[in-house]
Amino acid sequence: MVDQGALYRFRLMPGERRSIFQFLFAGDSFGDETGRHHRETVQALTHIKALAASRDALLAAANSDARLSNLLFSAAASAAVAAEEKADILRIRTATEQIAQFLLEMEVRLSKRGIIDLPMSRSQIADYFGVRIETVSRAISAFQREKIIQFRGREQRRMVIRDKRSLQKLAADASDFDYWSKEPFRSV
Repeated sequence: MVDQGALYRFRLMPGERRSIFQFLFAGDSFGDETGRHHRETVQALTHIKALAASRDALLAAANSDARLSNLLFSAAASAAVAAEEKADILRIRTATEQIAQFLLEMEVRLSKRGIIDLPMSRSQIADYFGVRIETVSRAISAFQREKIIQFRGREQRRMVIRDKRSLQKLAADASDFDYWSKEPFRSV
C-alpha cells in the first residue's frame, strides 16, 4: 500500500511501448495478484513510502480482524470500480474528454490549497490513455489558452484549475471544443 508519494502500474507492450494501467497515490494498494506472478510492473514517480505484507500474512490477519477484512474488501471493490470507470472512459470518450476528466480527478486526489502538482509527465499521461503525447499536449495547451487551467512554474506540471465548470463540461462533452482553433471555447 502506498503511504506517501506517487507510482504507476504498467506493462511493456511490443515495440517497447508502455501501457499504464493506473497512477497510484497515498492509500492505494498494488501487487494484489491472485497468482504467484505479477503481470505488471510498478515504478515510482516521486520519492515514496510503501507498506508491505506477504499475501499469506495479510489473509491470516484478515481472518481474525473483521476491520482489516472489510478494508481489504473495500480496496478490492474500489479497484474494480476504478477499472470499470477507466474502461468506460477509454471506450466512449474523446481524448479531450479523457484529459479533462483526468485533470478533475487529479484535482480531487492531489490538490493542496487549490494547486495540483502532477507527478507524471505528458508522455506518461499519453501512455495511460493510449494516445500520442502530441494529443495530450494540444489538449492541455488549449485548456491553458482558454484560461481553464493556469500553470505555476516552468515545468508545466504545477497547475490551478481556473474554470472548473468549463473543465467539467469538457469532460462530459467536448464536441464543441476544437483545440486547433484560435476561437475561444463557448461555455454554455
